[in-house]
Amino acid sequence: MATEIGKGAVSLGWMDQLYTRASRRLLDHYTECELEPGHVIAADAVEDRARDAADRLGYENWTSEWREVVGHPKVEAASIAPPNYGHKEVTVAVGQATTEGAVA
Repeated sequence: MATEIGKGAVSLGWMDQLYTRASRRLLDHYTECELEPGHVIAADAVEDRARDAADRLGYENWTSEWREVVGHPKVEAASIAPPNYGHKEVTVAVGQATTEGAVA
């Protein structure tokens, strides 16, 4: 049985929707994988998209504030898919959280 790893998502446009669907099928393709993504929290600046994605893609929670993903106690890994101009700020925050033991 696989161990669950808490996954968060930042920005829920088409790219992260693709990432989420792929992570849901991880064990279908890699049956020996020891980790299974648990979809904890999804963030998007557009509140309706965050809510809709959480419902459709099966996240436990949603938010319009990406920092809640980075700081969430159950998130151990995050997919980062904002528009290009937003990658740096989010990636740096995730990196800092990683060194503090929050997110991988």
